Amino acid sequence: MTHGTLDIDGLAWAYLEAGSGPLLMLFHGTLSGKEVFVDQMPRLAKRHRVVAFDWPGHGGTEFDPEGWTVEQLVDAIPKLIDGLGEQSAVIGGVSQGGAITMRAALRHPDRVDALVAMSAGPDRPGPEALATMTSLGDVLADGTDSERRAALDRLQRQWFHAPGWADAHPEVAQRELDLMLSHPRAAMRCVTALPSTYVSIEDQLGEIACPTLIVWGEDDVRASWGPRMAAMVPDARLRTLAGAGHHVTLDAPEPTAEAIAEFLDELEERRR
Repeated sequence: MTHGTLDIDGLAWAYLEAGSGPLLMLFHGTLSGKEVFVDQMPRLAKRHRVVAFDWPGHGGTEFDPEGWTVEQLVDAIPKLIDGLGEQSAVIGGVSQGGAITMRAALRHPDRVDALVAMSAGPDRPGPEALATMTSLGDVLADGTDSERRAALDRLQRQWFHAPGWADAHPEVAQRELDLMLSHPRAAMRCVTALPSTYVSIEDQLGEIACPTLIVWGEDDVRASWGPRMAAMVPDARLRTLAGAGHHVTLDAPEPTAEAIAEFLDELEERRR
């Protein structure tokens, strides 16, 4: 895998790249990072050019200290495709990554060949979730190292993964925790404020025109969205992964890779 950066509107976006062929761009969830796709990239890179990005304020991607919105990230997608020298791409991601790319598929249909939405609903977070994110942002920006680690450990165990995953996979859990702790403190309030800029697209799901793979972990508390989304998106197929929570790329690394690879292979067959 190679590391690189793209300049988008004066800010450097960091990415990992592997393989060659049709472009597949992947995006992580809030407080995560591009590294959460490293288990899938070797499998997917056999037939595709796979590029995993850090969102602004995460990892090596720069950020506007005044903050940014969902709409700005949606409109960054075609600029990233241009920056990679391509006309269109398969796009997708986990959680925030899936939510943003769903919206990009609606706004920029001519640039999106297919969509992979993992652990991502079409709705807007509710007031309780937004308040939790605001409090978390305060801790991550100003808390002590131990307070920050404790807050992210709770998030990891209660929201991101299947029950018992962190204890069963201590090394992977520690790497994820260290990744989340490595993001710049100065970005944390902006990162956790982003969910407040979502607008629901539930009533627009029927307008997604590209082939779509919808992936949920069976232990994700929001997994009931899966069948509902699959029924509303015209050209969709649903994969529910056993034993996986919200962060499917870590909870079920091989099944996630195979689900995406099979979807991409299906697309290639349809084009022939």
